[in-house]
Amino acid sequence: MAGISKRVSLALVVALIGALSASTFIPTATSADTNLIIGQQAVISYANGDQVRLRQTPDYEGTLIAMYDEGTYVTVLDGPLTDAAGNYWYQVSVGSNAGYIVADFLALETGVPLEVIAEATEEPVVDEAPVDVPIAEVPAETDPVAVVPEAPLSGEVVAFAWVAGTNGDGVRCRVAADENAPVVTVLPEGTSIEITGPVSGIWQPINCMGGGGFIAAQFVSYTDPAAPPVTAPDAGTGEEAVEGKETPVAETP
Repeated sequence: MAGISKRVSLALVVALIGALSASTFIPTATSADTNLIIGQQAVISYANGDQVRLRQTPDYEGTLIAMYDEGTYVTVLDGPLTDAAGNYWYQVSVGSNAGYIVADFLALETGVPLEVIAEATEEPVVDEAPVDVPIAEVPAETDPVAVVPEAPLSGEVVAFAWVAGTNGDGVRCRVAADENAPVVTVLPEGTSIEITGPVSGIWQPINCMGGGGFIAAQFVSYTDPAAPPVTAPDAGTGEEAVEGKETPVAETP
């Protein structure tokens, strides 16, 4: 009986060791980054060197738009969005393309989660630095308040023009007539654009990426770059043109 008891005990020990070893090597799924910041950059990551798909809709059945290498920078437009299976997706723009990438393959531009940054700096991490507004600068109730026009879903085309004067850098199309508004996409030099209304301040309303948007009016030309050049007098470059100027893409860090 003592021999049987020892063999049973040994068998239980072996079974327990096997169970612990199996649990040690069970793979765990990589959790998706859901702390990306809308309007800022993220980077394609965690793909083991493979390319990642950009799709038209936030699900694995969405039509493929393009594929991008790991390390490619994107601009976050919206998200996180959840598909029917519970997967997280972000709407992003890459160059002139916009679509959806699963959150499993996106990370903050720094490659460090927001919580780790907060611990390292011992300061709260926010999207933008707070701005203290003096009481005297707050308009009275009777004063008119300037309203920044929002980009419509799409606009009626009133004219056609081209992107010009960016030194080959291209120009940002934003969702509103504000230099701090989120970027829809970057339109390359020479791109044909649809004009949807008159210039508002320094901003020209246009259609971009299937919807409305705004670009800096100084980078709009009504002369077809493919047409023969026409000699015209030098209009000059007065200093007054510098103030309120939209910076070309290459001049932004």
